[in-house]
Amino acid sequence: MKEQKELIQTLLEAHTSHMATMFDHFVHFKPPARLFSHHRPFSALDPVLPLLTHFADIDTFMIQQIIKFAKALPFFRSLHMENQISLLKGAAVEICHIVLNTTFCLQTQHFVCGPLHYRVEDAIYAGFQEEFMELAVGFHRTLKRLQLQVPEYVLMAAIALFSPGEQPTAPNFSPLTSATSVKPAASPTCPSLLPGGLADRPGVTQREEIEQRQEKMALTLDSYIKEREQQPRPRKRCVRETSSRQMLVIAISFGRPWGICSFPPTVLAPQTSSIQAVLTAVCRP
Repeated sequence: MKEQKELIQTLLEAHTSHMATMFDHFVHFKPPARLFSHHRPFSALDPVLPLLTHFADIDTFMIQQIIKFAKALPFFRSLHMENQISLLKGAAVEICHIVLNTTFCLQTQHFVCGPLHYRVEDAIYAGFQEEFMELAVGFHRTLKRLQLQVPEYVLMAAIALFSPGEQPTAPNFSPLTSATSVKPAASPTCPSLLPGGLADRPGVTQREEIEQRQEKMALTLDSYIKEREQQPRPRKRCVRETSSRQMLVIAISFGRPWGICSFPPTVLAPQTSSIQAVLTAVCRP
């Protein structure tokens, strides 16, 4: 449909301007020599502070670019400022993972950002817990196998952004707790990851309008996938491993608490609080 094509074009323009090349800029944030692809493997004797500082800097940079991406969307700017901030706080980390997946290499399990190669060992050495990295890499492997095109990535990022979140539930109810008997710790710096009883997008008031936007994007993604599946493919090209319906389930889950891209606060890295601080400071006009 014409309206869907215009939506994709708007999202692609914002993506091209602010997120498409942001990984090439990581090299400007004083990366340790060990991150360059031609450098020797890291040693336990390497100082951790330069690596930790580098990760903090690129985290801040990515969040800033995601905010610029969102601000470039007219239908995002039309929301009240409180809603914009709530949506960005809830979705920024999820969008980071969606876009970061474009750099993930299935063969090496590395994230290739220009001349820099990020390994799981680097993240663990910088302070990320192994449980977090297992979840993250498992997610990236699954998503990368879908062989997505750029419009699909951007639509999924937009679906995550325009997620009003779950309605507050009963004070003592938590789907995760009841399903796994794991009781996550509440984190005041991560409102989108709080356990049951609290809204995962606190501050959202234009819920119906945001849900309508998300539905349009989900339907556009569904239409794009179906059209792509009908196109003739070269014989050497692998067939994707999921149906369009499964793809929609994956996409919509990005905006849900404890979804594919959401991790319990107990396994988040220390940088999370700095990300929330950046969001609060930067996403105001």
